[in-house]
Formats: sequence, C-alpha cells, structure tokens
Amino acid sequence: MPPNEIQYGEAMRYMISNNIKHKMTHRREITSILKTGRVDYQQALAELNSRFISIGLEMHPCSTDQLDTSDTFFLVRDQSIKTDEEIEEFLEKLIIAVTIIYIENKKMSLEVFTNILSKLMGNEKAESLIFEMKKHKYVKVEKEDIYVIKLYWRFYAEFPYFDPLEFFEKTFD
Repeated sequence: MPPNEIQYGEAMRYMISNNIKHKMTHRREITSILKTGRVDYQQALAELNSRFISIGLEMHPCSTDQLDTSDTFFLVRDQSIKTDEEIEEFLEKLIIAVTIIYIENKKMSLEVFTNILSKLMGNEKAESLIFEMKKHKYVKVEKEDIYVIKLYWRFYAEFPYFDPLEFFEKTFD
C-alpha cells in the first residue's frame, strides 16, 4: 500500500530536521516512516523527492550516485533560488578553503591549513570558517600522527563533481 499524505509530511519533516542538525537520513528511517516495503520503496522515494523539489529542495544520495540505491540521503537546495548574501559569502570562502584541501590530495595538516587560511583572511575569520566547515560536516579533523583535516561526506554530497580549476576559470573569465 502506498504511503498517504500524512506519512509523506512526517518523512519530509524528519529529513528537514536531520538536515538542520547536519545529519544524513538513512533509508531504513524513511521506510519506517513511510511504512513501505521493497516493492513500493522506489516509487515512494521518487514521490518524496518530487515533493521536496516543489519546495526548492532535493534529496541527494550520499552512499551511491543513484537515489534509489543509496542507503543515506541529505537535502540540498535548488541552486537557482536566490539566497542571502551572507550564505553566498560563506559559500565563496568554503570553495577557497576546500580548494586548498583538494590541491593537497583531499587531506592535509590542520596546522598548515589554519596557517594558510589565516594569511588569506586573518586568524579570527579562519578559525570561524574552520569551525563552520566542521559543524556543517564539509570537513573532518582526525588525529593521525598529527591532526589532519580532510573532506567529509557533506562536501561530496553537495559538490559531487567539484573541479577547482573549472570553478576558478568560470569565476575569473
């Protein structure tokens, strides 16, 4: 039996709540809320995604490239919708910071990364940006021999085909 309107609304509310907390939503959580089995799952997932698209969001698969085969999902906003300048400024800084990590083979020393950002934007702004990037799950800091910062799941979810060279060519042409 396909899900009803209330179940779709509960699933949307749950995914938005997870998105606000910067958490991925797992397939088992969606199937539990929508009360669907394997037979109805793909159709229910497509319907849920179309409902998100109607409000300017889209479900993005995190564990695979396909929505119907992914075990985890995250919501991303429609890029054509106008946003606050503050968000655009964060996105600009994020792209610069991610490019630095990307150039270093997607992983680098936290100390070196902090020094580079501090030279570009000052100590306070650099620390604030690193905090925001960690909070929003764009990067992850791990202890190896030293503290290392690396790209994390949300970066790959929101920027699956990120190419710094292409981005800067478009920006400065």
